[in-house]
Amino acid sequence: MKPAKLRRHLETKHPEFKSKSLDFFKNKLGELKTSRKTIAKHCGANVNENATLASYEVAQLVAKCGKNHTIAEELILPSAIILCKRMLGDAAAKIIGTVPLSNNTVQRRITDMGVNIEETLLARLRMSDMYALQLDESTDISNKAIMLVFARFLWEDQVFEDFLFSCELLHTKADDIFTALNNYLNEHDVTWKKCVGLSTDGAKAMAGNKTGLQTRVKAVAPEVKWTHCCIHREALVAKRLPEPLQKILKEVVQIINYIKTRPLQSRLFSLLCKEIGSEHEQLLIHTEVRWLSRGRILSRFFELRDEVRLFLLDTKYTDFLTNFSWLCSVAYLADVFEHLNVLNLSLQGKNVDMFKVEDKISAMVKKCQIWASRIENKSLTNFSTLKQLLESSEESLPEQIKINVAEHLRSLATTFREYFPEPDPDDRWIRNPFSCGEIHKIQGLTEEEQDQLVDLSSCGTMKNIFISDKITDFWASARKDYKELGDKKEERLQRQLDVYYRRLLSLSHAINDLGPLNTAAKLS
Repeated sequence: MKPAKLRRHLETKHPEFKSKSLDFFKNKLGELKTSRKTIAKHCGANVNENATLASYEVAQLVAKCGKNHTIAEELILPSAIILCKRMLGDAAAKIIGTVPLSNNTVQRRITDMGVNIEETLLARLRMSDMYALQLDESTDISNKAIMLVFARFLWEDQVFEDFLFSCELLHTKADDIFTALNNYLNEHDVTWKKCVGLSTDGAKAMAGNKTGLQTRVKAVAPEVKWTHCCIHREALVAKRLPEPLQKILKEVVQIINYIKTRPLQSRLFSLLCKEIGSEHEQLLIHTEVRWLSRGRILSRFFELRDEVRLFLLDTKYTDFLTNFSWLCSVAYLADVFEHLNVLNLSLQGKNVDMFKVEDKISAMVKKCQIWASRIENKSLTNFSTLKQLLESSEESLPEQIKINVAEHLRSLATTFREYFPEPDPDDRWIRNPFSCGEIHKIQGLTEEEQDQLVDLSSCGTMKNIFISDKITDFWASARKDYKELGDKKEERLQRQLDVYYRRLLSLSHAINDLGPLNTAAKLS
């Protein structure tokens, strides 16, 4: 720099040093060189590389925690320097201070990592023989319509599933959803011809067979098969309630809204819970969009039922809270929705396939039938909240409540089978090709495919792979040597999905009578 600029910088930025002698600055230069030698001695020649790597690792932690980018510069780095200075000395603290963690640096690191992950995922997607898309649209807390898209594809003889992209939608019609999806795939050179599966909810914009998203996708990807998401189907089953229980659920929601939607009432109720020494101080507000909401709000409401009764004395809700039959119904609803929430969560996850879904649903159907019989025999083993209420009050379950509960449980079992039909017995070879009996009697297989199934079921190497791998990874490996059999497996599964779809269409008018669950849960 020019001497005039150096002087101006010294006088404006470092005025406390402008009167110092030349020797002072020579000493400062010596200290800088000594510090660099110390850093090189401890870290070697790769100090900059190590500092950059540490910067990326810290930025990854910041992104995972969802914290502001400034937390690294304002809290993490100063804390690390203090710890190193106290425990390891000034030299180590100076080394830590070289890690770049400014606000803009952390932002760049996170962006770089995100771009790298997306490019890797897209590269694998392009190289895969086939892929399937799973997407859903919902409204976030700021009233924006956000579409999330996941991709499932074959990579190195395994099935991978990962988040592909998200985007904001102005309108949630089928045209807008398809346009956003098509633009992204075309922009990143992902061909539609390899798309073999599409999983969505049952909303008309998604599932409509005339103007829905699946129709538009089939126009550009003829091999694609549409699937109605099992989690959405389970939520639709849980939504069905007999009229008496539906009425009680609405009354509970009214009581909660009476307290939660009024700030003063909410604060007074919290103060009451503190004075009494309750475990909780607030009720949970009900929302139809969150499917686990009903189980949680009912459990919390029942735990605070005494506090709610005290708070709402001499109001129109007093009769509800002092009615033993009404409380029994609330306790039952809390228990049954807790079981349904556990089922819903068990249907989620990367390694869930249609066979695991069928196992979970079959178990739930049998449980509902058994629980109904137990209720009629006055056994409440599976309904802990209701059992606790009856034991604390030393009362017996009212006869009408017993009838309503048994009716609801049997109705649940029937409704589950409407949404999740019994699997085709001829598809058992897909689940375990090594336990097939008389292969020539399996319906729907050609003679060539039967021969391939014989070869596969007799292969000890593939049997070892089947025992150690997930069923999806096994068929991904087997598809190389038994391509026709692997394609037949996809075809048979799709036939079962078509049965599901026809059943769902026959139930559409019944769902519309129940009122909206949300935009993502209506059937076409």
